Amino acid sequence: MDPTPILWFFVIGITAPLLFWTGLIVKSLLDGPAERRRDEQRLAEIVDFRRRYVGLTVDDPVAHESLGDALRGAGHARAALEAFLEAERLAILAHRGAPDAGPLDGFGLQSKIRLTRLEIAQSERPGDFGLTMATRDVVCPRCKNLAPPKILDCPTCGHPMPTDTMAEAWNHTSFRMGMLTNAQNLFWKVMLLGVAIGCALAIPDPLLKATTLTAAVFVLAFLLLKRIGDPR
Repeated sequence: MDPTPILWFFVIGITAPLLFWTGLIVKSLLDGPAERRRDEQRLAEIVDFRRRYVGLTVDDPVAHESLGDALRGAGHARAALEAFLEAERLAILAHRGAPDAGPLDGFGLQSKIRLTRLEIAQSERPGDFGLTMATRDVVCPRCKNLAPPKILDCPTCGHPMPTDTMAEAWNHTSFRMGMLTNAQNLFWKVMLLGVAIGCALAIPDPLLKATTLTAAVFVLAFLLLKRIGDPR
């Protein structure tokens, strides 16, 4: 019996899709650092532009608040807090000179100041930040906005909020459904790879078998390591 049709069946049905999957993974790994550098450069350019704008309008609270937003987006929480506090100071001075001076509204500065201080405390002094979810505000993992204590879903983007215990997380319906969906997706991918590895073991050509098995093991290892690194 001519083994050529069987080999072509394995190449088209098993080896080629695995090699294509492997190529996509390698491309994503190679492109990741470059994309992060582009994002960092873009954020740095925004910060630089808004710093120059602040230099032109030093007494404008909106300019300082805009600079604080850019600094916070770039990951400079302490510099962002300084910009927000300066914006608050200038806004209060502007309101004092107005004929109908009232409470400071419209800027959202108080919320941004509280949120930035919370982020600084969580990142720099986690040991001193020993309050429970029931007594402190929480930063949303997705949109980074501040949410009230003991809330299940972010009021801004709807993402499940962190909880104190795994039992609370499991009783949270949206969190549980998201976790089960992710686990199900991983399960089917692993099952597919298991079938591919089983088929690869039946390939009569040694080189084709080694190539297919290497690609399958690489993809499987990547999926498992990605799952461990990002349990969401």
